[in-house]
Amino acid sequence: SRLCRLGGRFCDDLRMDALKVVAAVVTLICGWLMAKMLFSKQGSKTSAAASSSGNEDRKAAKKSYTLEEVSKHSSDDDVWLIIDGKIYDFTTYLPAHPGGDALLNNAGADSSKGFH
Repeated sequence: SRLCRLGGRFCDDLRMDALKVVAAVVTLICGWLMAKMLFSKQGSKTSAAASSSGNEDRKAAKKSYTLEEVSKHSSDDDVWLIIDGKIYDFTTYLPAHPGGDALLNNAGADSSKGFH
């Protein structure tokens, strides 16, 4: 620029400030990338360990329920819903549900339509 052609300390200070900003941005990006790699590696180790040790537990924990059994869980202190063929226990979530007791409308039954 015209001021820099005039020379002097102003141009040197301007260049140094720009270099400091670039260095700070590069440092932040490098730190973010390192943190992302570190956490993604820890997550994959954790999930790999969980999947190898928990497969038998999950298979044993899967249980089939009849619609009659699910329908017994339709009170405000025991709320089960069927959503897309899966059964969910919403008992502890009921007090925090933004729709209040609206979950009870389909408790113990298929709530897929209302959910979507």
